[in-house]
Amino acid sequence: MVVLGAWLLADFISGVVHWWEDRAMMNASRLSYLNGVRADNERHHKMPGYLTRLSWWGNISTTAPLAWLLALALWFAGAPALAWLTAVFLGFGNLIHRWSHEPPQKLPRVVRWMQMIGLFISASHHSGHHFKAGALVSREDSQIRFCVMTNWLNPILDRIRFFKFLELCFRVRG
Repeated sequence: MVVLGAWLLADFISGVVHWWEDRAMMNASRLSYLNGVRADNERHHKMPGYLTRLSWWGNISTTAPLAWLLALALWFAGAPALAWLTAVFLGFGNLIHRWSHEPPQKLPRVVRWMQMIGLFISASHHSGHHFKAGALVSREDSQIRFCVMTNWLNPILDRIRFFKFLELCFRVRG
């Protein structure tokens, strides 16, 4: 149960971070790392399949080292398993997201199965974030399905308008 809880918490955190990238990171930062994240996000929204051109490590190399270092620190500090497992799982978030952009025939069978049951986000579910009425949606105009790891949290968060609430709280344009 702790493992599933950590997986869902990682999905939720991935959604909040993704929302922030799409809706709030509009201007250049003094931190080059954040500018790189912003540029990658802009490219991804203009060409959603672009991230499949990178290696698997290329997809997670900006987040996994930080997430896994945090997980290790939490583990050594004696934090509850929920905390350090969430950090471990967050390190894989961009890879899980990438798989939602891959043609199914290129995916390992186990990944396709995980997508089928919703434990990994599926292409059909995630496409609602990038497309509306068949047209590509800009990152600034994306409104739904920000969580990138499962098919399970987005319907709930979208129904309760959670990300609209965040826009009001942080005064992000909506």
